[in-house]
Amino acid sequence: MLKLKKGLSIGFFMGITMVSTNLFMYQVVINRVFSVLLPYHFTFLILSTAILGMGFGSIIEFKETSKKRDVVSLEEEHGKLTSYLAYSMLGSFLIIYFMPFIKLTLLYIPIVSVPYIFAGRFFANIFTNYGEESGKIYFFDLMGAGLASALTIGIFYFVGFIPSITIMFILVFLSSLFFSIRAFDKKNIFLNGIFAAAMFLIAFLPNVLRFVEKHFTSYLTSPYTSVARLNNNGDNSEIIYTNWDGFARTDVIKLKNNDSTRIVSTNGSANALMIKYDGISDFYKLKNQIDFLPYLLNKNAEVAIIGAGGGRDVLQALMGGAKSVDAIEINRSTVDAVKSMGEYNGNIYENPKVNVIVGDGRSLIEKSKKKYDIIFLSMVMTGAAQANGYALAENYIYTKEAIESYYKHLKKNGKLVFLAHGIMDMTKISNTLLEVLLDNGVSKDMLSEHIFTGGKPHDEAMIHSPVIMLAKTPYSDSEFKIIDEFSRENSYSILNFSDKTPKSYIRKFSSGEVTLKELIKESEYDVSPSTDERPFFYNFQKGIPVTFIIIIVAMYLFKNLFFRKHIIKNKIIKTGHYFSLLGIGFMMIEVAFIQKMSIYLEHPTTAFVVTISSLLVGAGIGSYFSQTKWMIGKDGRHKGALIAFLSLVLTGIVFKFIFTWSFSIDIWKKLLIAIIIIMVNGLSMGTIFPYSIAESKRLHSAKNISIFYGINGIFSMLGSILAIIISMNFGVTTALFMGAGVYGIIYMIMPMLFKESSEKIKLNN
Repeated sequence: MLKLKKGLSIGFFMGITMVSTNLFMYQVVINRVFSVLLPYHFTFLILSTAILGMGFGSIIEFKETSKKRDVVSLEEEHGKLTSYLAYSMLGSFLIIYFMPFIKLTLLYIPIVSVPYIFAGRFFANIFTNYGEESGKIYFFDLMGAGLASALTIGIFYFVGFIPSITIMFILVFLSSLFFSIRAFDKKNIFLNGIFAAAMFLIAFLPNVLRFVEKHFTSYLTSPYTSVARLNNNGDNSEIIYTNWDGFARTDVIKLKNNDSTRIVSTNGSANALMIKYDGISDFYKLKNQIDFLPYLLNKNAEVAIIGAGGGRDVLQALMGGAKSVDAIEINRSTVDAVKSMGEYNGNIYENPKVNVIVGDGRSLIEKSKKKYDIIFLSMVMTGAAQANGYALAENYIYTKEAIESYYKHLKKNGKLVFLAHGIMDMTKISNTLLEVLLDNGVSKDMLSEHIFTGGKPHDEAMIHSPVIMLAKTPYSDSEFKIIDEFSRENSYSILNFSDKTPKSYIRKFSSGEVTLKELIKESEYDVSPSTDERPFFYNFQKGIPVTFIIIIVAMYLFKNLFFRKHIIKNKIIKTGHYFSLLGIGFMMIEVAFIQKMSIYLEHPTTAFVVTISSLLVGAGIGSYFSQTKWMIGKDGRHKGALIAFLSLVLTGIVFKFIFTWSFSIDIWKKLLIAIIIIMVNGLSMGTIFPYSIAESKRLHSAKNISIFYGINGIFSMLGSILAIIISMNFGVTTALFMGAGVYGIIYMIMPMLFKESSEKIKLNN
């Protein structure tokens, strides 16, 4: 049995904050590492299933609590668990970072899971033994996670990724040192002190940090990275520039066999070209590329390039005689890389005609009063997909509303141009353009007169890097002639162009032979237009993604394997469902808020940081006051659930009006509005879990708290998956309303929960 020491100090609660901060930072760091190593679906799968370790840890704690053991102090338990947590964090990071890439990627799951197991044990132990103080515990827990979310990305930006990791491990070992000192555990005091001192020393040794950055072994051996693909294709390549900040890892790759172009790679896979240029001569190679067409049609153009990348598209615009170029790039490190290699690329970003703007292209265009002759998007895979590690993340750059905005910012004879990856995204963009044109008064029979698509055939089923070019006014006869001659001279296939391609599906739709719904339904892939409500542009799979199905099945098996027996044996089925709903509801709202704020706050990283930190801090403050008497009804219902339901429904209703009213105001004012909206909702959401823990300890056996904590953690992951699935199929607002509905259900079933608890007490008596 455990010997409970009374009188919890502020130091103890601050220790909880430190552990929570460390755990969140670890999650962000591992996310960033895997985002560089693996395709999006593997990253999401590994991290999702690894977090199940929290549930596994809670089960272990439940079994340990149930055993008859020698008397040990809680301080000793906490000292050991936090020390093991620190050692396992360091160990898992070193394995993932320095070991050669593991081809059987699922083996990464147990490697990443170990720290979560110890964290699950630690927090289950805390809530089990101090459940009556759950409001304060949850407050300091959430404040730690909120602090980490606010600081981690900022630290990445200011000091870089590798130095940030040393800072994280300094904090990790200091927090475990604190708990070891409380336990008078001399062995772990010594080890934690040594590790903390070593990390502190490393932080001031730039040569060591550069060595660590350069010897990212798993990255250099991963078959999924651009470097690996180049080397496998026989190109002898090397990384000559690296910057890993709060947005992404940016590399410049040099091809030793041919240094006429260099590759600017974001997170190891999203690539942009940097071209060797002397700054003076004409670069004819860019003039026979199909995406040069808009510059043949619009002379002396004012151009906006969204996703300027390595400068290739900017150089092409200058070669096309552009009057001015607004080069918009969301990744500051990409801009820095291009500028640092000015001698190589002809100082392309220092050209007097070029105005480099760092920011989200859509937001900048929408807020601008300027109109352009050409707006150009070249294979833009926005940071939401790259920075978060999976392409099922929202991508607001290609939604119908975004394209509507680009269309309105074109001059009368302007061109909106997309360079796509292949047939699937070309088709999805084309379908979106059809809807935008119809909404802007273009008659159906004239649609094919506004859209050109074409590219170089790769094989019978593929077109390499196709171009989609929308003309705000119908193409003129002279433009027809220019495009036709250019395509024939350079061996490009025209897929759609007025009556010259009568068999094209756009022509068939324009002539009324088929409807757009029929075209979308007949496609093997999901090529329906994405919208701000359903912004998953790069998801081409119909139905629920296989990755999500695997995770849901894994969670179901995990719950039944480790929890079902104990739930049935202890007669806590209803209470288990209740804590499941708590986890689902909170995460559904968190994900929905992140999706909503991604466009409003003009940058995916900003949206992530503001949403997570505001929600967790708000929930933490709410938890501190969770057991205030006026919040608890006579029937046992906690009013926080009702307030959360009403607040979230109201937020979902007014979101659109607030965003429309304030979209063009200063970003700092928008940040304040976002923080207030999220924190207000977080206040009520944070009151329910600690109250439920405290009541469950009062009405149940204390050891069951570990089970409830584990179930809540597992179903939190399910909540995030459900939010994405609902958003993909029905919209982000629907996901928000359904998350609100979960809190309404929680409020309704509370009496049932406590009735089960009371019956159990009577049975035990």
